[in-house]
Amino acid sequence: MDRWIVSANQNLIKYVRQEMDCYKLYNVVRPLLTFLEKLSNWYVRLNRTRMKGEEGPEEQKRSLNILFDVLLNTTTLMACITPFLTEFMYQNLRNGISDADAHLKADSIHFLEIPECHEALLDAAVEQRVARMQSAIENGRLIRDRKAISLKFPLASVTLVDSDPQALKDFEEVKAYIVEELNVLEFHAQANEDEYVTYKCEPDNKQIGSVLKKAYDKKLKAEIASLSSAQLRDYLRDGSLMLGTVKVESGWLKVEKIFNDKWAKSEDAACASNMTSSVLLDIRQDDNLRELGTSRAVTNKIQTLRKASGVQIDDQIEVYYSTSSATSGLAGVLTKHATKVQKAIRMPFLAAEFKQPGGVALGETSYENPQDASDVLTIYITKQAPQLVDSAVQAAFPSANIQSLRAYINSFGQAQLESLVQANGGVLKINLDNTDIELKHKTHFFLSARERAGL
Repeated sequence: MDRWIVSANQNLIKYVRQEMDCYKLYNVVRPLLTFLEKLSNWYVRLNRTRMKGEEGPEEQKRSLNILFDVLLNTTTLMACITPFLTEFMYQNLRNGISDADAHLKADSIHFLEIPECHEALLDAAVEQRVARMQSAIENGRLIRDRKAISLKFPLASVTLVDSDPQALKDFEEVKAYIVEELNVLEFHAQANEDEYVTYKCEPDNKQIGSVLKKAYDKKLKAEIASLSSAQLRDYLRDGSLMLGTVKVESGWLKVEKIFNDKWAKSEDAACASNMTSSVLLDIRQDDNLRELGTSRAVTNKIQTLRKASGVQIDDQIEVYYSTSSATSGLAGVLTKHATKVQKAIRMPFLAAEFKQPGGVALGETSYENPQDASDVLTIYITKQAPQLVDSAVQAAFPSANIQSLRAYINSFGQAQLESLVQANGGVLKINLDNTDIELKHKTHFFLSARERAGL
C-alpha cells in the first residue's frame, strides 16, 4: 500500500503539471478530489493499525512519514485552487519539516514550488494490483447491500474468478485486505471463468456503422451477437478481432462479464462482477458465523461506549461484562470468543466478577440478543486499577480485612505501586491491624486487569 499511494501521488503530480503547463486549470480539480478519496478511504483506512503503532514503531514511523510526504505534495498542488485552506494546512505541516529541508520550509505554502514528478517512484503494476483489490472489495460490499447482510456479520468465503494469471496473482497478494474488508473467513481464487461467468458484448452501432458503412449488415450483427466468451477474451487481449474479412477494432464492442444462472440464482451464494473483478460470496449462515457476528457486534458496542464516555485512545481502561444468565446464548458466545473481543479492543475484557469494588466507573451500556430479548449483556468501562485476588489472600491470611487491603493498594498511583513492588522483589509488605502481611505479586494481586489478562 505504501508503494501504491506514493506511485499514485507521483502520477497526480505528473498530470497536474502537464495540465497546468497547458493552462488547463479546470482539468486538475477532479483528479485532486479523486486522489484525496483514495488517500482517506483506502490508504489511511487500511493502514490505521500501522499508524497507531500496533505493528511496531518502525512500521508506524514509515507509514506516518509516507502519509506526511503525500499530504505535503498534495497540499502544494492544491495551493493555487484553494489558497486559504492549503495555507492553514501547511502552517500545521511545516511544524514537522526539518530545518535541513529548507526548500520545503517557507513562511507560506505559496512560496513553495510545485513538486516535480519522480518517474522512478511510478509503479503501474502496483497501481493495477490495488485497483483490482478495490474493485473486489466494492463488488463484495455491493453484494452485501443487495442481500441486506451487514458487514458486522462474517461470511464463510469469498471467491474471485479471473482467467488472467496475473490478476489471480494480484488478488493473492492483497487477499488479507480483501478478507478483512469483506469480513469473510476464507479466500478462494478460480481461474476457470467458464464455470462461473459468461462474456457478453454490446456493439457501438454508431461507431461501427460510420466506419463499415453497408458492410455492417444483419449477418455481421448476428455474428457479433453470437461471439463466445473465448472470442471476447481474445478481443480484449489483442485489441481487435477478425470476423471473416472484417476487423473489429478496439472500442467497437462494450464487453461485460455476467455470472451464470447457476450462481446468479443460487440461494447459497451471491455475486457481482465488472471487467476488473468477479466476486462470489458464500452467504450461507451457521451457528459459528452467527456467534462470530455477535462477538463483532459486542466489539462495536464497546467502541461506541468508549467514544461516548470520552475515553481517548491512549487512556488505560478496563472492560467488564455480565450476562443475564450463565447459560444464555450471549454467555456461550463470550465463553468462546471473549479473547477475540479482547484482541479487537486491545484492552482487558473480563467477567464482571473480576471488577474491583470501588473502581472508578467511566461508562455502562447493554447489548440485547437479537434472537432473545431476555438475553442481555451489560458492559462496564472503568479506570485501570490494581486487582486483588480475594481467594488467594483469604487462603494465605484468613484474618485479613479484604476491604482494608484493597483500599491500601488503591491509595498508590499506578507508577508508584509498580515501583514499590519492583523495589521489594515482587512483594508488598503491609502491617494491617498489627498483623504483618506479605502480598506476592501475580499471586495475591496484579497491578492491573491488563496484567491479569496477560496482555
